[in-house]
Amino acid sequence: MRLRLVLAVLAIVPVLASTAHAAREAPCARPATPQYTGWVHKALSARRDLWGEAQIARRNGPTYESVRRLLKLL
Repeated sequence: MRLRLVLAVLAIVPVLASTAHAAREAPCARPATPQYTGWVHKALSARRDLWGEAQIARRNGPTYESVRRLLKLL
């Protein structure tokens, strides 16, 4: 549970920081696909922390860069 919260914070903080800047730039050019939306929904509704377990199982452990790739910017 704590790891899920940490992963969520790590994913959201850069998004919030870049959202203010991106709002002044241009609208998002890459909308979320139905496949991506389904993938995120499946991970969030799972009883286990699928992404957290996958990150922990990595040979080098979880890193910001590997977690950052999981979610697209809003």
